[in-house]
Amino acid sequence: MTDERIRIASEMMKLAKDLVAGTIDDETLTRLDEAAREHKKYILWKKEGNLWRIMACRNLGIVGRCSIGGLVESEKNLSHDGGSWIFDNAKVYGNARVLGNAYICDNAEVYGNARVYNNVGVYDNVKIYGNAKVHGEHGGTSVRDGVQIFDNAEVYGGAIIYGDARIFGKAAVYGGAKVYGNAKVYGNADVHQSAEVYGNAKVYGNAKVYDGTQVYGDAEVFGNADLSGNVKVVMKVDYKIDKNGMQKSAHTILARI
Repeated sequence: MTDERIRIASEMMKLAKDLVAGTIDDETLTRLDEAAREHKKYILWKKEGNLWRIMACRNLGIVGRCSIGGLVESEKNLSHDGGSWIFDNAKVYGNARVLGNAYICDNAEVYGNARVYNNVGVYDNVKIYGNAKVHGEHGGTSVRDGVQIFDNAEVYGGAIIYGDARIFGKAAVYGGAKVYGNAKVYGNADVHQSAEVYGNAKVYGNAKVYDGTQVYGDAEVFGNADLSGNVKVVMKVDYKIDKNGMQKSAHTILARI
């Protein structure tokens, strides 16, 4: 645990003791009560630099009244509806918004015009920015470690992204797909239906990777490649391959799973 996390945890414990002892200051209690009457779920509690640390004014599932949250620039960054929350030292700022039941945790940052919503967990040192969207329609989505998602990329539908993966451009990752390691998915690439991209692999251009296909090592899938049917790809591919193994190029190494 970092020194900052220790500081925050210590502060939260002190506040909990203050609540038990009834010594939390009257001004804060009044602000919490007023916000709750206005159907808000948090107040901008304490200024830290250019951001505000938030405090819950009512119970929100695992987040109790008076729980100290992460940091926002303004109330537009975290919706007052739903169960979404910012934990720890996570930051949401700029025109970014967190809605639905999304959780932003640890030291993650969401900024620019990014949107994170519904059943999503964002953890560790993840950065989501630009016009990126991460959401949980059709299944919970998880993003962790040092991942970056940016530009107009979209990650949703039970996708799991971790390691130091990068998702950018207009790429889409969804349908239970996994991208991890140092992998990159970008351009207009589409990775879905339980496909996996990992290692130092790259999927870009207008490529489509789906139906359990694995792209890994130093593989590159690009152009108009269309890969499906549980194949493994370990080198460059710029052709189409279907479930029957039909292909138009030998510039690759493939193996059936």
